[in-house]
Amino acid sequence: MENKIAQKFLPYHYPAIFHRTFEATKESQGVVCALLCATALEAFIHDFIGLYKYVKTNPICYGIGDRPVNNYLKPNEIELLEKLIISEQERESLEKKFKYFTKWKTSEQPYQDFKTLICIRNSLAHLKPEELIKYTDENFIEGYPKFLNNFFQKKILEKPKHFVSWIELIETQEFCLWCQNTAYKMVTETIDKLPDSVTKEYFSGSIRFFFDIDVFRKRYKGLQ
Repeated sequence: MENKIAQKFLPYHYPAIFHRTFEATKESQGVVCALLCATALEAFIHDFIGLYKYVKTNPICYGIGDRPVNNYLKPNEIELLEKLIISEQERESLEKKFKYFTKWKTSEQPYQDFKTLICIRNSLAHLKPEELIKYTDENFIEGYPKFLNNFFQKKILEKPKHFVSWIELIETQEFCLWCQNTAYKMVTETIDKLPDSVTKEYFSGSIRFFFDIDVFRKRYKGLQ
């Protein structure tokens, strides 16, 4: 009986999920894009854990002549990995998981937008009714979720003139682009903050791809 040789492959789900946001953005599907972008961020953490957990317990060759015997991860990489594994087991929030990577400046970008994206994802997953009010002597409607205010101020979303669900308000291409940019920036900065090593270089080279909000905004306009 012939011996079977097993081939192992660790697919990265973050790029696969993120790439599905392009069609949603093209069609101005804000709800879909927000949910996919938040899912992509979760997938990124799982991708990280999957690769680093494998490298910790298996010999791996990154290039010619580079053949470690075992436990190729550095102590700070092992420490980060173990924290994230425990975080997964304890079902901690996505915000807390990303804080294990580095000390984010939580009042600055991209963390501020990241928090807003997760807030929107949670609000979509657990929709609650809100009471909308429009006074006769005013042109705006009150009662929408507070996280929309910043989008109104930055002209990413338009203030509604009629009573409508906030879900309808986010069905715009510009909002989709914001979601994509938020998820992409958060991941790229997280990768940059990983402990320096050959494993980081391998992971970064495998999972990175091109995205620029201005470039893609022009591409979408060209399709209209």
